[in-house]
Amino acid sequence: MSSSPEHFREFVSLLTSHQSALRGFIVSLLPGLPGASDVLQDVNVILWEKRAAFEIGSNFRAWAFKIARYETLNYRRRLQRDGVEMLNPELIDLMAAEYERRPELTERRLEALQHCLEGLQPQHRELIEGRYMSASSLVDYAARVGRSAGGLRVALHRLRASLRKCVESKLVVAESRV
Repeated sequence: MSSSPEHFREFVSLLTSHQSALRGFIVSLLPGLPGASDVLQDVNVILWEKRAAFEIGSNFRAWAFKIARYETLNYRRRLQRDGVEMLNPELIDLMAAEYERRPELTERRLEALQHCLEGLQPQHRELIEGRYMSASSLVDYAARVGRSAGGLRVALHRLRASLRKCVESKLVVAESRV
């Protein structure tokens, strides 16, 4: 436990360098749900409050991810109490374990996905964001945008397939550069 200027600088450096990994981890535990930014903010507050307890040289990533996991689970419980449908907790645990086991691959996939999303036509990106960044069901979303649920399901299936192909090709290109 230390509160020296060196500890402070190192902690801030670790905290800032892990932001995208923490965000990706949180998003992976909240598939299709809003709130990743709120959970990340809560995690950052907790990490900051507990900074004196962190021992420089120990595994910051494991420590931060454990806190992120608990905060994400708390957030999911709050949503569940409000009636939002959730994925099976065992599936979430498996996803978290995979992310923790192979974070570099997950980060590369998230970067590739972000690039691919940016390449979509605006109406397609809006459909993806509107559907997956909202807590509403597909039927609710379809009613809100004035389209049929079946039509949206087909469009989303095609967009996911296109995004998957784009991500895979970006990863292949990235692998060939290594």
